Amino acid sequence: MYKGIIFDMDGVLINSEPLHCKAWIEVLARYGVKLQEEEFKRFVGIPCEQIRDYYLAKQEYSISPDVLNEKQEHYKIVEQQELALMPGVKYLLNELINKHIPIAIASSSKHPDIRRCLKITGALEYFHIICSGTDVAHTKPEPDLFLYTAKKMNLIPAECIVIEDSVWGIMGAKKAGMHVCAYTSSHEKEVLLQAGADYVFDTFEKFNTDYINKLSYDNEVKS
Repeated sequence: MYKGIIFDMDGVLINSEPLHCKAWIEVLARYGVKLQEEEFKRFVGIPCEQIRDYYLAKQEYSISPDVLNEKQEHYKIVEQQELALMPGVKYLLNELINKHIPIAIASSSKHPDIRRCLKITGALEYFHIICSGTDVAHTKPEPDLFLYTAKKMNLIPAECIVIEDSVWGIMGAKKAGMHVCAYTSSHEKEVLLQAGADYVFDTFEKFNTDYINKLSYDNEVKS
């Protein structure tokens, strides 16, 4: 029986993936790197440090070692204007809180970035357990972050549902032995299923209908 939900943040709770993509494309363009959003989707779920290192290793471009800081500063401008919760997320979070179902975040982002984004979108108050890729030795697509988060929730992996939008996240959650529901905000259904997702949905209303009643309410306060 599933007892709790682990949320990825970027592309699941908030609409940040296309904003990160936009920031990277515009900053890399300063160095002559021409990218389309569709090309950049391969980096969804990958830590920014790895994206930086990928382009620094390309000898055909003279990219500054400080490019990650440039991207982060550019992103902060974009996020203040456009960052928002995904449609249906707030209703789902309220339902889970009302039913006393444990929830947590497992994001590759750093703690200050996670908290800033949640505060901007009004979701910080829902999460008491927030786990970052910086908390573990190996982040997605390895299972470490998901196993760490489950331990913080006092749940075993088989009791956890993970909501992800990235191939790397799905792979990590499956390696951890968890049930993965994939949101089509970043990839097509076929890509997510091929990565190992157990279930794919395109709206949180559909996830709510199909899954919330399958969760154990053992933690519900009895009147």
